[in-house]
Amino acid sequence: MLLQESRQRALQLARAVAVDEADDALIAEERFVEKPLGVSVADAQRAVDAAAATGRTLMVGHLLEYHPGLRALKELADTGELGEQIFYIYGNRLNLGKLRADENALWSLGAHDVSVVLSLAGGAAPVEITAHGASYVRGGVEDVVFCFVRFDSGLVAHLHLSWLDPHKERRFTVVGSKRMATFDDMELERKLTVYDKGFDEDARTYGEYITRSGGSLSPQVANVEPLRIECEHFIESLRAGTGPVGRDPGLSAQRHPSPRRLAAIHVRAGCPARRAGCLRRAGAEATSLWWQVVPPVVLA
Repeated sequence: MLLQESRQRALQLARAVAVDEADDALIAEERFVEKPLGVSVADAQRAVDAAAATGRTLMVGHLLEYHPGLRALKELADTGELGEQIFYIYGNRLNLGKLRADENALWSLGAHDVSVVLSLAGGAAPVEITAHGASYVRGGVEDVVFCFVRFDSGLVAHLHLSWLDPHKERRFTVVGSKRMATFDDMELERKLTVYDKGFDEDARTYGEYITRSGGSLSPQVANVEPLRIECEHFIESLRAGTGPVGRDPGLSAQRHPSPRRLAAIHVRAGCPARRAGCLRRAGAEATSLWWQVVPPVVLA
């Protein structure tokens, strides 16, 4: 019923379309656009501005943010269940295949993980991004990428992305000052596990710490398809006329392509992107079907 009622208003629903750099008319109707919204930050901003000017809803699809397990993990991080501070996050997205010819492991696999890291970081902007990749099967297409992200809070994140690996993993681990938690999408039942582990200061000695190796628990996670939740969210926002709840169009449209794009450029150019610094060797090396040659970029 929701789909039937909203069909005329939602021209784009869960369809992979990137906004063309010359087509402002795309925001003539409500839009649910798959990532990436555009091949540049400027194109994404133009789409956001067009949606705002016409009063239309523009929502960029980031599927994993709607996964019940990752939503539960984010709630643990946001409510302080893992501690007052999140120390670091790491994610593995690995498998053997499928080989791509027109996009590397970062662009093919990393979009989901970048969005998850930014979500767990509370929407904070990274201050440093470094990525290193290597091509082994097809020249010029990186089969494996290691990406490092740092935030002002001290939080750091590491992503291992590869389609050339003996293991099939889709896993995130979050280490907090009090507890640790792992989301494992390959698990059928224990999608989320919380570990009561860490270091506690020993009250008997000054400045000494003792290891705490407590138990673990696996909260129940709803068995609902993330895509269904995402689509229902978009449709409900149209019916209510509120826009996607908790999804500022400008933030969700722009924040994800930019860090991923900077990291992708660094894979080829070999220099880190830092705040108050720039990509100094991007040049003609920073080209592919997914992103274009860009001038030096500063992380604001």
